[in-house]
Amino acid sequence: MDLYRGQVDPLAPDTHQVHDFNLDIDPFPGGVFWTRKVNAASVNVDPAHLDRGATMRIDELNLIDYHTLANSFTDGALSGEEKAHVSYVASWSGSGAPSAMDDGANFRYLGIDTTVSIVWAAKKQGFRFESDPASTSVSNFALLANEVNGVFYS
Repeated sequence: MDLYRGQVDPLAPDTHQVHDFNLDIDPFPGGVFWTRKVNAASVNVDPAHLDRGATMRIDELNLIDYHTLANSFTDGALSGEEKAHVSYVASWSGSGAPSAMDDGANFRYLGIDTTVSIVWAAKKQGFRFESDPASTSVSNFALLANEVNGVFYS
C-alpha cells in the first residue's frame, strides 16, 4: 500500500511518494515478493458458493515501510526502511457474471466477476493513516475464483 502527496509516478526522481508499505522480498533479492501466508481464520469464503461473497480481515500485519517503490527494489539501500503494521478488511460482493479459464495444461479457474470494497490503516512510529470507509470504495475490477495451477493442476 502506497501513499503519495500530489503526482503519482512511483519511479520518477521526484516521486511525491511518502510511504511504501510492502511485504518485502524474502530472501532478497531472489525470493518471493509481496506475499505472506495468512491465518485461515482471516478468510471467510465457501469455495462451493462464491456467489455468497468473501471477506478477508487482516489485523496488525508486520511489514516494512520503504518510503518509495524504488527503495523497496533495493531492500532499503537508497533511503532505509522502517517497521510498520497494516490492517485491512476486503469484502467481495459475490454477485456478478460467471468467469472461467483453463489453458489445458497448467492453469484453471472458475469464478465470478464481482466487486470489492476495502478499508485499511497503516501505522509506524510517529505516523498513522486510515482510509475512508469501505462504503466509499470504487471497484473497477474484481474476480472471486477457485484457482488451480502448477503441480496441483490435474
